[in-house]
Amino acid sequence: MKPKLILCLALVLSGGLFVGCAVVKEHSASMSNPTGAENFISDIQMFDASNGWAQTGNPDDFQVLHTTDGGQTWADVTPHPLPDKVWNCKFAKAQMAWISCYDKQAFWLLTTNGGKSWSPWKPLGAFDNDIHNYFLGDTECRFFNSKDGLATTLNVGACQAVYDFFETHDGGMTWKPASLLQPGDSSANVTPGSTIQISDCDGSSVSYYPPRSIVIANGDLADETPKGVVRLSVSTDAGKSWRDLSLPLPDKYRDELVDSWSPYFSDANNALLPVRVFRQSTNDSQTCSATIFYATTDGGETWTPKPGSIECDIGGNERQFDILSARDIFICGGGNLYVTHDGAQSWRRIKPNIDFDRTSTHGGVSQIDFVDATHGWAVLYDTFKDFPHDKYFLCKTSDGGKTWTELPLKIFKQP
Repeated sequence: MKPKLILCLALVLSGGLFVGCAVVKEHSASMSNPTGAENFISDIQMFDASNGWAQTGNPDDFQVLHTTDGGQTWADVTPHPLPDKVWNCKFAKAQMAWISCYDKQAFWLLTTNGGKSWSPWKPLGAFDNDIHNYFLGDTECRFFNSKDGLATTLNVGACQAVYDFFETHDGGMTWKPASLLQPGDSSANVTPGSTIQISDCDGSSVSYYPPRSIVIANGDLADETPKGVVRLSVSTDAGKSWRDLSLPLPDKYRDELVDSWSPYFSDANNALLPVRVFRQSTNDSQTCSATIFYATTDGGETWTPKPGSIECDIGGNERQFDILSARDIFICGGGNLYVTHDGAQSWRRIKPNIDFDRTSTHGGVSQIDFVDATHGWAVLYDTFKDFPHDKYFLCKTSDGGKTWTELPLKIFKQP
């Protein structure tokens, strides 16, 4: 889903510290073209058919990679030296990325030229280090044009998800907290902040589209009681006032539970809301029934159901879900790729020429990443006994997902 999470795996240590990506080691200049399970791409983010970023997933040999030929070859642009603790690697634009690190205190390295050079960076300008620490965690980043963008950080714990929103208006060089209020904070005595806090255990989600629209989609998982509706809390004035909406489920799903993905705003007025509906069995397992969609054309004030739906197959992994625009959506599940180019009015099921389920080796699709209606990439994996060193594969399609070609990992050192 755009914007995507190109994130490092977080481990919670006994001291309460989050550390991520990997332990970093320096490479000799002679290293080139490593292959095999020892070195693999675990995350990818492309910005057009040629240019993009990736990171390798080997905990002992972390690398930041950049491509200008659609993944045929990759430049190792990892800045050296790095400390052992790398918290977050964020790919913001085709030429811009940052790495947040911790070495007694937090610091950031920024590149704006595709990794050819890196320099120290303060992402929040004059704000103090406590505010900076928000940029150490899981971060989404989306640019609406060359100057204006939104970064969303997420911290999860004790069934609570805390989202903080930050805005940039200079192309990402400096960021400031968004000015908004969450439900219940509309009193004149409450100072606006950047935080929206929701439950993390009931299938809820939130989206903010600056400068005014906030949509919270509430799930049913907390009490496991079907409501027959999708419940939304909507603000169109940055949280100063809120409206609660109930969107009826289609009749055949009225007795099922709701698990909502984040609404996707393609612009200030138009957004799509994907919703999973499923049954809870007696042994607490979930039986998926369908993924359905609602749309708004007035910034979230009203929503209408889309006629197209996907029956079963789809799980809850957002990395297997890619919304490019109000019309183009790709979802993988059950060994298939589901595609719409009319905003979920109708869906086409594609059976790829490669095994998306990796049924012979107990793997599957870890991530899909499309940049337009035809060009996309998929990270697949096979699970072996020597987990976590699984075998990962990077594949590419140029015909909208019907045929895929594996891309051997070819890495060269940045001159």
